[in-house]
Amino acid sequence: MPDLRVYGSTTGEMNNFYFPFLDPDSSTGDYQTSDPSPSSSTDLILYLDGVAATGGAAASNATLSFLTGGYGKLALVTAQMQAEIIVAMIVDATATKEWVDTSIIIHTGGHASALHSG
Repeated sequence: MPDLRVYGSTTGEMNNFYFPFLDPDSSTGDYQTSDPSPSSSTDLILYLDGVAATGGAAASNATLSFLTGGYGKLALVTAQMQAEIIVAMIVDATATKEWVDTSIIIHTGGHASALHSG
């Protein structure tokens, strides 16, 4: 289910998104939260209205944090919040796959250019 946030919000909790890092248990097939460590093998890929954010403020300045307890936090900047639909993909690019790749889908509202403009 998508998160609903204010289009173009400036800072603070409206720009923060929390998610679990899930680690598949190969013996049971169950998932548990894991505490991955930040590394250069973690890829953050942003799509703004279906277009990969590849240049300028839309592609840079996002902050991906690793929190204790198997959770992560993605903080976006205002330029990244100016889209109808935002998709963030957090990818474990290691050969051993320490955790399951995840994505965050964000719908915006409260602005004439937002997905939900009312």
